[in-house]
Amino acid sequence: MTRAEVRTFIQDGVNAIVPVVEFNEGQLSDFAAQRSNQYPSTLLILEDVDTKVDMSAPLDTWKINLSVFMQDRLDSTPDIYEGLVDSCDDMARKLIYKYRNIISGYKLVSMESVSRSKFVKSPKYGPDCLTGVEISFTLTAPDKSNVC
Repeated sequence: MTRAEVRTFIQDGVNAIVPVVEFNEGQLSDFAAQRSNQYPSTLLILEDVDTKVDMSAPLDTWKINLSVFMQDRLDSTPDIYEGLVDSCDDMARKLIYKYRNIISGYKLVSMESVSRSKFVKSPKYGPDCLTGVEISFTLTAPDKSNVC
């Protein structure tokens, strides 16, 4: 899979879930600099890719980091921010389910090391106070690049 195909795969999953969630991709600093962000929202960060040769065919392993978040307030209490985490976790589980269903029809594509972790009132996403869930997993797929 190419980087564009991986991004499309992730975006198609985000676009298919309810409630409607804004899809963003790129660097964390780019997202933080935007002032027109809508919530709930996602941010895809494609991390490093590893390539290995298996069964005489190259396989790429993409490290996916997808955050699902909603706007919070600095003075929110657990009864408020835990509800936001629950909503984001529900969306994260729907996304994982969709991605697993999509790849189940492909022999050489796999999704491994899936994890979800919550964050509350995170300052790393920029000036907005955001609470949500980070999904991380590895996606392994054949590299079908024509190098001839």
